[in-house]
Amino acid sequence: MSRWVPPQDRDVWWGVNPISPSVARGRGTEADVTRVRAVWADLDVKDGSLASMERCYAVVEVLSRWVGSEPSVLIESGHGLQPLWRVRSSRTQPNRVAEHWQLDGSAGEMWPLQRWRELCAGWGGLVAAAADHVQAGARVDSVFDLSHILRCPGTVNHKQIDRPVAVRTALNPAAPGLTRLGIVNAVAERAIVVAPTAPTMRSVPTAPREAWEWVHAQHGADAVWDEMSPAMQTLVMYPGLVELIAQGTEDDPSAHAAMTKRVLAVVLAATEGRTGLALALEMIRQAYLEVMDRRRAGELPGEARTESVATADFYRAVRGAVSKARARPVLSVEERAYGTSPLRVTLAARG
Repeated sequence: MSRWVPPQDRDVWWGVNPISPSVARGRGTEADVTRVRAVWADLDVKDGSLASMERCYAVVEVLSRWVGSEPSVLIESGHGLQPLWRVRSSRTQPNRVAEHWQLDGSAGEMWPLQRWRELCAGWGGLVAAAADHVQAGARVDSVFDLSHILRCPGTVNHKQIDRPVAVRTALNPAAPGLTRLGIVNAVAERAIVVAPTAPTMRSVPTAPREAWEWVHAQHGADAVWDEMSPAMQTLVMYPGLVELIAQGTEDDPSAHAAMTKRVLAVVLAATEGRTGLALALEMIRQAYLEVMDRRRAGELPGEARTESVATADFYRAVRGAVSKARARPVLSVEERAYGTSPLRVTLAARG
């Protein structure tokens, strides 16, 4: 079986952390990440950031000293440096992402998505502090979302069309890597303050009619069930959807909160190229109304809203979700096409 060789005539990216196999298209979102395999930095040589590749390497040296490990991978992206530190997984400190706080069957406690977000936010603060330590006032890009993508090793950077640059990579298999506790301690030692709340999403003011026009303008929005992306189907499997809405979420037990969050999830999934948005929204609407019908009939506990109030709830949720989705960056064709199959890449040694 021949090894996959990446194309050299276009920009190619890869995802740092593995995502759910249910994601058939697009890069996935943080909610799709199943395991945190690495933390990274994206150090650019440009105005306002670092002045040279030497200073990029100096930042890596500072970070390595602070966390007690050299990076496992160094990628010269063509216009900067992208170091990656492997996140070790053990029975006591697993690197898997759980749906909620839970034990993995041993002495280790699996962290939920929000806790990993906070860890990566702290790591981002550590990278920024290291850059400022090397070059006062230097800024680094805040690219520490768990589903982030980087330049693929073995490819060519075509950012400047008339000056393509090879992406060079060096591996350091002897690097011990980091534990999640080691990262937490390094962040604490440097007094990096991490807000415990989830990052807020920007929004674009959206009228009700605009919201539905946006919904139907998405790729494959009107697909029927058999044409719907598997990842979208997973979000709206009807029996589980009714149960989710009836029980609420871990941080808010109300049916309204669960419905609103699931509406946002399918709308954001559509921005990643997943088909079937219109049907997915209709299934959420029906599930929410069914929960309210059963509450009015005394079959389920909880607040029983009238059909008209529940319907208004749903349409407000759609409008709010679309407002947030419209504020997201538009993905390139390459990013939308990014799949989930593991890539076998040809790595060029750093010269």
